[in-house]
Amino acid sequence: MFIQHLGIPGSCSLMANREGTEMHQVNARHEIIREWRSLPKELRQTDEQAAAFAMQIKDKYKFSSDSADPYQTVKGWLLCYLSLTRGTE
Repeated sequence: MFIQHLGIPGSCSLMANREGTEMHQVNARHEIIREWRSLPKELRQTDEQAAAFAMQIKDKYKFSSDSADPYQTVKGWLLCYLSLTRGTE
């Protein structure tokens, strides 16, 4: 499964709750990436910035998954996105 416009593989089967609405993994990832992209470019260029953002946003989305750590899941999404977009934005 792919999010074609983001080019991010959808390999985890995660669900998220946001404001009482159940979201599929793809939708949650889309929202997180959208929020990441809404930051000024200078605040979303490094792995460290991605990790800090993941720590801030991980509690906004309540994941129910095999992964015990939503931070690691979100950070992985952001690092993947960052590696795919380096030099293209």
